[in-house]
Amino acid sequence: MTTAAWMPSESAAALLEERTRSVDALTQEAFARHLPAPGVALLAAGGYGRRRLFPHSDIDLLILSARPFSTIRERDRAGEFLRRLWDAGLRASHSVRTVEECCTLQPGNPELAFSLLDHRPLAGDPTLLEEFQSRWRRFLQTRGAEVAQLLCTAARARHARFQRTIFHLEPDVKEGPGGLRDLQAAEWLEQLCGGRGAPASTALLEPLASVRTFLHLRHGRDNNVLDFDSQDAAARAGILGAGDPAALMRAWYRNATAVLRGAERAMEDFESRDRGRLSLWFSRRSRLSTTDFTVSRDRVFLRNPGLLDSDAELPLRLFLFTARHGLMPSRETETRLERHAPAWMDLRAGRPAGAAFWRELLRLPCAAAAVRAMRSAGYLPRVLPEWGRIDHLVVPDFYHRFTVDEHTNAALEVLEDLAGETAQPRRFFAGIWGECGRDQWLLRLALLLHDIGKGSGRNHTLESLDIARAFLDREGFAPQERPALLFLIGKHLLLSEVMQTRDVAAAQVQQWLAGEIGTADRLRMLVLLTYADISAVGAGRMASWRAAQLLSLYRTLHARIESGLEEPDRNGAGLPASLSPAARALLAGLPARYRWGRTAEDFEQDALLLETARSKGAAVRLSCSDGSWSAVIAAADHPRLFSGLAGALSSFGMEIVQCEAFTHQAGFAVDSFRFADPHRTLELNPPEQERLAETLVRAACGRASAAELLCRRAAPRLPARAAAMPPAITFLEDLAGHATVVEVVAQDRPALLHELASAISAEGCGIRLVLVDTRAHKAIDVFYVTHAGAPLDAARQASLRASLERACAAPPATPR
Repeated sequence: MTTAAWMPSESAAALLEERTRSVDALTQEAFARHLPAPGVALLAAGGYGRRRLFPHSDIDLLILSARPFSTIRERDRAGEFLRRLWDAGLRASHSVRTVEECCTLQPGNPELAFSLLDHRPLAGDPTLLEEFQSRWRRFLQTRGAEVAQLLCTAARARHARFQRTIFHLEPDVKEGPGGLRDLQAAEWLEQLCGGRGAPASTALLEPLASVRTFLHLRHGRDNNVLDFDSQDAAARAGILGAGDPAALMRAWYRNATAVLRGAERAMEDFESRDRGRLSLWFSRRSRLSTTDFTVSRDRVFLRNPGLLDSDAELPLRLFLFTARHGLMPSRETETRLERHAPAWMDLRAGRPAGAAFWRELLRLPCAAAAVRAMRSAGYLPRVLPEWGRIDHLVVPDFYHRFTVDEHTNAALEVLEDLAGETAQPRRFFAGIWGECGRDQWLLRLALLLHDIGKGSGRNHTLESLDIARAFLDREGFAPQERPALLFLIGKHLLLSEVMQTRDVAAAQVQQWLAGEIGTADRLRMLVLLTYADISAVGAGRMASWRAAQLLSLYRTLHARIESGLEEPDRNGAGLPASLSPAARALLAGLPARYRWGRTAEDFEQDALLLETARSKGAAVRLSCSDGSWSAVIAAADHPRLFSGLAGALSSFGMEIVQCEAFTHQAGFAVDSFRFADPHRTLELNPPEQERLAETLVRAACGRASAAELLCRRAAPRLPARAAAMPPAITFLEDLAGHATVVEVVAQDRPALLHELASAISAEGCGIRLVLVDTRAHKAIDVFYVTHAGAPLDAARQASLRASLERACAAPPATPR
């Protein structure tokens, strides 16, 4: 069986072994031709040493030498050996080491020892090979525990890079939790601890090998990310026996769960042997042990596992114990629970867990850990049957990073992580969380249920509400507990959608929101739910600026609800007395919404910027905070100012995430952009900051063409599924009646915002406000548009729609 002839129905593991044998023959022949000398030998290491050589993996070779290569002839011979392998189409990755170097634990380079755990002799001096094998055995006897500890440390650090979860929508099948690295880690630890290898590794290898082999053949390179397009293609090919992407991913997560458990169990076993008995005896955590549970190594063990067959409340007491102390069940306990779970409901005679259990669980400080333990042991779908529909559910929206069930658990953890937060504005959210007091459990329950309706084929919020009502009836919750919970589930998208599509500084929008929410208690919980929901989408989604925006909205709505305030201060009476005359003049000439989310320091800096623009035509201020960049530009106003600035930013590879456009009564504009620098160009090359500022000034003054600037930027490759996304354009009336709200949802690409703004300007329309959001490859841009100072009539809307559709469909202004 050759790589090209492999079929998904055939064994991928057998293919890897066959390719290994083929490469063995090539490397041995090349070694015999170019390096046949005393004192030199060849070892296979890493995946090649394990006989798991994937189609486009590197060939890990170690040239063992009695002494370092020091002559030109020796280095030339090694070069000829490697060139022959490259000419044969093999990607050889090599190192030259002495026996002493191989059998030394080198500081900062444990990977050498890891790779040699699977070494195989291929060719060369038998005396040198025998010396190495003898020294290697002694090395493992004396330093093996250190190697194992380093292996555990490396595995946990790798898990942390992936947020310690297997449930990524587009998993890395090699490095991610539950991937090949974890299978290898379990096998290595078994070897180092004197075992004979992980017994289940062969069964777990085949699914991993099938998926990674498919990815390599599909991409023609060492690509290990199972992205959405590859999921579609793998399902069509029948990988893992799946007929559709959802079935494929469920099969992947099941196998990844087993692999991760094996790795964690191996790490727990090693660490239990490595600790002295006294350290376990006097462990502070062990004092938490009860008549039901023993705490050891920060894990919970059952004192009498046999009680699982007769005590129906024991699992629930275990989850309450986890929620109280934040200690997870050991892998041994989890395995026992998982085996027992199918019979548990029979033991309980079908009785639900009950409202009292849910209240107690969700009032405890580590409820999120308990929910994770219930998921892992298979109990959550038993006490909440509707959970099964979102278990391992992939919703490929290019926005969320996790499966639906993992996103929910992550949102619960976000709330608990607020405790002890010291940095603003997150510290303020921690204060709001504390103010919720005894209602915290209601908020946690709302988060647990807010997305449970996904995957049903209908609006997930409505479906989640129906499921929540049935759950409340079944579990016996009191009637007075229901309205707040159903409100939170039904409105869980309200604030995030309003921040994206509405001018939240407008009094009419604030008044409408205050009416929708009603009370300060509900506002607190809804703001926290929104904060947790957005944060749990993925790392970096709740940036400081977005958190500050949500916090400003909370403060404004809280004041309206509590005091009945109907209009924001427009007379300057609430401004600091120390504000300069220039700053007061700036505020007097700009729309009231300019004040939204800005501080007195911002007012002063923008006033100085406007003064500079009056004398020089334009001025720019660049700044960076919490990894997010911002640019404020003051310039003489003209129709294509905003589109030109957006194009200039895009030409530098910046990704615009938020922007606002304000027109001063004196005929100047103050436009602000918040953007990401994905390649860290401005951070790593400080002179580029000055060049970007100068380019923005030239664009603002009309001395630089956005189209010319954009020709310098290459367009990124987009996934096929995203590229098929049709644009959606919606016209809405502003609540204040002053403008028309135009929402454009389209496939994101470089300079899309520039082209949309240009289309609006070409129609003779003005832009009062722009709200920008980018969700992976989907752009959501909202414009507040006027024509001759008034909302658009039907004819103007139809004309603008056609122009915007052409802008969305137009090829990028950059060469591909």
